[in-house]
Amino acid sequence: MRNINKALKITSFVDFVTLLSFEYHNFLDVFSRELMNTLSERRFYDHKIQLQKSKTSTFKSLYDMSQDELRILKKYLKNNLIKDFI
Repeated sequence: MRNINKALKITSFVDFVTLLSFEYHNFLDVFSRELMNTLSERRFYDHKIQLQKSKTSTFKSLYDMSQDELRILKKYLKNNLIKDFI
């Protein structure tokens, strides 16, 4: 339960310099907060899925999710919708 609460907790700043081994410091730009919150540029192979208006989704969950899993999923979806990732 502690790990789930920790995952749900919003952190404002993580100092990756102290977390990463020195050998990986040349990759610190990969952990930039600004880069984490942006999508890469559009590519020629990006495509839009055209849905048919007369069709309905038959999506069903493959398994029941616990309340904790649902909270984590909700947080993930909310954050990525805000960022316009989905």
